[in-house]
Amino acid sequence: MLNPSLARAFAQICCVLAYQAFALCAGGREPNVSFTNLTFRDGLPIGEINCSIRDNNGIVWIAGSGGLSRFDGYQVEQIAEERTKTLFKDSRGLLWAGTETSGLLCFDPLRKVKILSLDHSSSEPSKRLLHPGVTRIAEDKEGNLWVGTLAGLSKITVRRTSTETVECDVTSYRPDANDPAALPEGHITALLVDPSNRLWIGAAGKSLSTLHPQRNAFETVWESATGISTLYAADETHLWVGTNGNGLFLFDIRTLESREMSAGIASREINAAVMSK
Repeated sequence: MLNPSLARAFAQICCVLAYQAFALCAGGREPNVSFTNLTFRDGLPIGEINCSIRDNNGIVWIAGSGGLSRFDGYQVEQIAEERTKTLFKDSRGLLWAGTETSGLLCFDPLRKVKILSLDHSSSEPSKRLLHPGVTRIAEDKEGNLWVGTLAGLSKITVRRTSTETVECDVTSYRPDANDPAALPEGHITALLVDPSNRLWIGAAGKSLSTLHPQRNAFETVWESATGISTLYAADETHLWVGTNGNGLFLFDIRTLESREMSAGIASREINAAVMSK
């Protein structure tokens, strides 16, 4: 049975539709909010927007098919032209951009300069990603970055940072049908480090897996009828799992059981999930 705190949390969860989240916070009343649109006329590159994030200085970074831009509240400035899929701000304040064809980029957001580029073409395995298409980025409590790609998972161990560069090592994990402890699927679509520092991986096929670091082994703990699109920690023992067309599920980490929670949601295509406070 779902405990009361999680039941309340589910009542507050918002999937994609930010308007509904505002309405919940307003107690069901029409929210008193306004929006300002940014378009190519304001300097935004032409193309679809995939992701946005705010850095430690309050600057909004916008990723899309037209590249990477920043908005300081007054004007839009394009920083990079690479087609950008996802953004992540790490505990050091650095901005990481996962691109569709150019690998992983790291920016010093204050100076607006690129200080690291990692892709699949390096001759050194410790500097090479499995694929130039980066889909998701997460960080564990040790400051390691976990990077999902179209062909597997990479761990970025940051050894030193400076104003000019990031010194790091790359360890990659790929599927292997002959190894039961290997990563189950290559196309990574969701990554999450939960409050206990445990890594969870969602894949385009249908698997939800976790990494057991002591054994350096992956385990598939749940499967969806369709691919997994997003992961969110409800609390220390439950995950919200969004899928591509199969709805929203609450997954119990302790029992490895799931419960569908799609009732009342307008679509079974879940792109993102957050909880209001």
